[in-house]
Amino acid sequence: MEIAPGVSDVYWEKLRQYLDPSDPDRTATLENVMIKAWDKAIEIFKLRIETRFIKPINLLLKIHEYHKNSFENESNPETRASINLERIRPGFATLALDFIILETIQGFRQGKRNHDHESKDLIKAALVRNKEFSVKSYDVAEDIYKEYRCQVTHKGQTDGKVTISDKGSNLFENNDGEKMLNRTKFHEAVCDSFYRYCRELKYQDKSRLRKNFINKMDSICGIKEKGEVVG
Repeated sequence: MEIAPGVSDVYWEKLRQYLDPSDPDRTATLENVMIKAWDKAIEIFKLRIETRFIKPINLLLKIHEYHKNSFENESNPETRASINLERIRPGFATLALDFIILETIQGFRQGKRNHDHESKDLIKAALVRNKEFSVKSYDVAEDIYKEYRCQVTHKGQTDGKVTISDKGSNLFENNDGEKMLNRTKFHEAVCDSFYRYCRELKYQDKSRLRKNFINKMDSICGIKEKGEVVG
């Protein structure tokens, strides 16, 4: 099974033996090996998330920007009308993918092997615990989860006075019940939190963060947890 471009689950199983941060008998040589192994593990992880989600989102946003510029720079009314019909509206697609990234990264942070019935708690935790989103309470996070993630994922729309836009100076705005999420700023926050997590993995040796990462990647590759019954 491919877990990232050009990387198989078999490769991960071989790599993971050099990742254990709890081995008390590591020599300096083994220490250097582990550092290189973690660099490789993080590179694989970044490839997985970037190629599946971040780069496709960025491509959608670039196409949208191209259409937007073409529309604004065109003076012929008929051509403008034609361009406007063809312009993509990437807000819903990018937001759906960004919420997948958000839940995925939080799953890695917490070492969750299975996300069944866990999506709400994972996304709420990601919104509150990651400074990039400036969400101060779990109640606000739950509103964002229900009004954006659930509506977009399950219905392909938002309800009532809840909108997705690329305008506004804030990531989230609430004006007398009229709520707006800036999908460009949301994507930037998701990417910033993702790359910060990668940096934390690189520099937090012997941390729970690394153990959780290994546990999550093991589950992706079908490697059973110690004590887990097979079949």
